[in-house]
Amino acid sequence: MIELKNLEDKVINIAKEKYYEPIDIEDFKLIYLYLLKKDSVYELDVPIIKCITKLASKIIRNSDKDDIDILHKIFQFNMEGVNKIWGSRDEGLDIENSKILEAHMLGHASNTARILYSLTHNNKWLEFWFYGEYSALRVNIKNDKEHRSVLVGNAIASACKLYDVTNDAIWLDIGLGIEREYKELIAFIPNNLKSIFHTSLAFLYKGKYNLYSEWELDKGLNFATEFYNNLKISSNFVNVRYAESARTVFAELSTASRIMYEITGDNFFIMERLSSSSTAADFTEINNPNMYRNLEDITEAEMQMFSLTRSLNYCREAYETIIQAIDNAKINKPDEVHSLLAKAGDIALEVYNTTTSVTYLDNAIDNFKGAIKNFPQNRSDTGFIRAMERKIEEINTIKRYAA
Repeated sequence: MIELKNLEDKVINIAKEKYYEPIDIEDFKLIYLYLLKKDSVYELDVPIIKCITKLASKIIRNSDKDDIDILHKIFQFNMEGVNKIWGSRDEGLDIENSKILEAHMLGHASNTARILYSLTHNNKWLEFWFYGEYSALRVNIKNDKEHRSVLVGNAIASACKLYDVTNDAIWLDIGLGIEREYKELIAFIPNNLKSIFHTSLAFLYKGKYNLYSEWELDKGLNFATEFYNNLKISSNFVNVRYAESARTVFAELSTASRIMYEITGDNFFIMERLSSSSTAADFTEINNPNMYRNLEDITEAEMQMFSLTRSLNYCREAYETIIQAIDNAKINKPDEVHSLLAKAGDIALEVYNTTTSVTYLDNAIDNFKGAIKNFPQNRSDTGFIRAMERKIEEINTIKRYAA
């Protein structure tokens, strides 16, 4: 067995020789063993700690990222380096160099915390992720705007995730405050990160809209507009290889378009809703539980287009789409089948009113009967079944007169 001191010397030599280079399998084994055996690096000089944590970051990139003990150790070593700088115990460092080293180790610590959160779902790691990114941003003094913009994006993304998990509105203000403070850096965010960044911003503005929309209309409009605008930017940079992320962007863009239409009455947003909801469906696998929602959203947008244009094609397409949604919900969301069947019945009636085709009256009856049959037994009926029965009675009356 290699003694710890000899092992440490080997690891430090690897760090110096391969700081900017890939490591091979033998290097990997030595670094991994060192992380297992070493309890603390606090006694080492800060530049050496930096080299070791740089190597440790390569361990993360080259492993399955599921060794929690090793990840804990990597986080610990980075924070020991930061704490040593904060404690001013390494007198050989000047202020500028110490800030560069501090930002380096905070960045690695926050990335490790992000991975630990994904494995444990413990919110403390989510908070460490945010504070690491934001602290690294604050102390980073390099005039590298692209690098600093990435830190801005990561800080906002982590604030967004904290709001999503905790529902604490303070994270909305923190995230949007970072956007305002570092607005000049947003233009430098790399294209491959723009979709993630603007989606995070969009969710923060959506949260603010939900807080203000009912009682402060001007603010509600401003937040809804930013919700929409950021998703629009995000949609231009989505990576189509990640279908679920793309689906989320376009589904949320459909939601934002619906809200903007409700606020402004601008018909443009109806067309935008139909386009984005259709694209969301294109990125959704047929067995995805969200598919029926995408199809339902398309249906509503098609009916809005019908109301706007009175084009029968939109109404017929809406009926076909809602039938697809029903078929999908029977597999993925049975408790929602009754409500979709009720909507299908209403759309069939709308087609009949436009065409006087009795076939659609029969379709409407079948859908309303299906809605009654599929009403969940574990739900209390607040008048749904009686409403369906009345509609069936009304249709039968229409059929008698039509005959």
